[in-house]
Amino acid sequence: MVTVFLQGVPPDSKLQPSGSYPGHELHGGLVTLSPHLRWLASCSPDGKLLLRAVGALVRFVCIPHFTNVI
Repeated sequence: MVTVFLQGVPPDSKLQPSGSYPGHELHGGLVTLSPHLRWLASCSPDGKLLLRAVGALVRFVCIPHFTNVI
């Protein structure tokens, strides 16, 4: 699911999902939005890094066997 913070929205606002899209095979992971709000990246314990354009969330580029190092 994807939600975007907009400028002027109070920081204590609760996120609401805007849709559901195909993606990872396992729960958990991280999601980040690019500074210019055009790209969405997600990684999961399934070992995949997914990159999507915000305007076309159904399509994505998958980088397999990504190691999530924090």
